[in-house]
Amino acid sequence: MARPARFQNLGSAVLADRAPSRVNHIFIGNLTGATAYVQCFNTGATANVTLGTTVPDAEFAVPTIQFVPIPFPESGLIFGNGLVIAATTTSGGSTAAGSGVLVTLAVD
Repeated sequence: MARPARFQNLGSAVLADRAPSRVNHIFIGNLTGATAYVQCFNTGATANVTLGTTVPDAEFAVPTIQFVPIPFPESGLIFGNGLVIAATTTSGGSTAAGSGVLVTLAVD
């Protein structure tokens, strides 16, 4: 059964899971004044991620003042080395989003 992982005011890279993970569902809320980009990296350590340089394995754009559910097929989205996530102001960007990006993951 999937367990929830919640992140409020997501910006700089944070460790969501240090073990291999399957994400079944992501719910992103963006209360900032601009589009936010949630980046997902297939790694078990934040030290392995340099925003703006490390290419995300998955990325989701959420317009300002929107709440977006992102379901995946039954097989989920697999991160074999762990999962680090971040929210930035541009696609693949290096500037962390301001406070107001909320992320909930359903992770196995």
